[in-house]
Amino acid sequence: MEDKLLSISSQVNIIESLSRILLEIIRDGQNIKKFDSANLAQIILNEILKVKNDINDIELELGI
Repeated sequence: MEDKLLSISSQVNIIESLSRILLEIIRDGQNIKKFDSANLAQIILNEILKVKNDINDIELELGI
């Protein structure tokens, strides 16, 4: 269980970093193409779904 929580914490840190990058692209993306930001948004979504699934697994284990 502790390993799963550490993994989730690591995933959340990655999502936070990627989200900050995406915000900077949106604010001042002069050299970034539209598909670059779309690809980054897709990666963020995939990471969020992984975290969601991991949390759901923990909830099942705990019977929540």
